[in-house]
Amino acid sequence: GGEEAVKKPDSSPSAGEGKVLIFRRRPITQDSPSLNPPAYGYPDGGGDQPRFVFVEPCAYFADRRNATTADCGLEGLGLRGKIKVTFCTAQPPQVSYLCFHVTAFDHNVFATRPSIVATETDGGLVLLCVVVGDCPSDALYRRNRHYFVYDASVPELKHIKQPGNDHPVNEQSFAIVRKPEGSYILAAQANGFRYGNHSHLCLYDHDTNSWSK
Repeated sequence: GGEEAVKKPDSSPSAGEGKVLIFRRRPITQDSPSLNPPAYGYPDGGGDQPRFVFVEPCAYFADRRNATTADCGLEGLGLRGKIKVTFCTAQPPQVSYLCFHVTAFDHNVFATRPSIVATETDGGLVLLCVVVGDCPSDALYRRNRHYFVYDASVPELKHIKQPGNDHPVNEQSFAIVRKPEGSYILAAQANGFRYGNHSHLCLYDHDTNSWSK
């Protein structure tokens, strides 16, 4: 598991015998699967590129580089350095995978492994979710979730504007569609539409770097 619960006494006078739960992430050792991607598919997989691939839904924390490696800055996450993403392709039935590396920090600044939220049906666009935090439960907070669009064919990596509270997206409903001229649109169902709020889509336009509904 990713977390362990530690009971800590409440020292306030009115607390009595009350207890609070503090969740701490267990240390990730060097032999952890999240730090050790498969040997196959790197540096370039070799041979002809497959017509389709199976992709591991979560990226590995590893510094691997090939012709698909793309990077971008971390200013929007409040961190230094750059994020680098590399796509390691394998012929099915082997599973292709992404490697994720941060130049100025290690994996401990992230609450969970970066995950694939959506992919383009015919093309190389991938929407990644990256969660900054100390423990996996930090992923529950919208402010900690950051989204990146990765295009292995260029290659290019872009940190997109956060949806924010004005566009509370349902992450499981994300779709990414490329426009004819090459840019793209993200679409997701609004997370909640009760109390008079009707069901609607939240849309992100790459050309304007803005969300709408």
